[in-house]
Amino acid sequence: MRSKTPKKRRRGPVIAVIIAAAVAAMAILFLTGVIGGSAQAGFVVDDKATDTTQLTAENAQDALQKAVDESMFSFRINSNMVFANGNEEGEMVIESPAHNRYGMRVELSMKDSGDMVYQTDILPPGTSIVRDKLDTPLPKGEYEAVAMIYAYDMQTQELIGQNAAAITITVEN
Repeated sequence: MRSKTPKKRRRGPVIAVIIAAAVAAMAILFLTGVIGGSAQAGFVVDDKATDTTQLTAENAQDALQKAVDESMFSFRINSNMVFANGNEEGEMVIESPAHNRYGMRVELSMKDSGDMVYQTDILPPGTSIVRDKLDTPLPKGEYEAVAMIYAYDMQTQELIGQNAAAITITVEN
C-alpha cells in the first residue's frame, strides 16, 4: 500500500498546474479579444462619437440646441397676397429668416389647375421679397393657391426638403 500513496501525491500538483495554465490561457484569450472581447467582427467604435465627459449641463443643452437649429428650416410667407391689379406689384412677403441654415426657392401655383403663377430664384438665409409682380397676370378675383417652398444646401446646391403652404391671392381690379 505504500507504493500507491506517492503516485497520488504527484498527481495533485500536476493537475493544479494544468488548471492554472488553462485559466491563464483563457484570461489571455479574453483580454486580447479573441474570445468575448472587442476584436470580434462588427465591433467598431463610431468615428463620429464625440467626448461628452467634459460637457456641463448648460453646454450639453447648448450643443443639443445647436444641432436642432441646424437641422430645422423655417420660412415666412404672406398667406393673403393682395395685388391692385394683375399687372402690378403686390404685398408678397416671402422671407428666408437669417437663422436658417438653408436657402429657399418658392413657387406659387393655382390650387385648382396647378398652373404656376410665380416663382423665385434662391433666397439665401436673411433675405426676403417684400413686393413683386406675379409672373402670370391674373384677372380680378380671389384665388386659392399653394406655395411650394424648397430648401437647398447653400454649399452643395442640393435639394434638402420641401414644404407647402395654402395661400390666397387677391387681385382687386
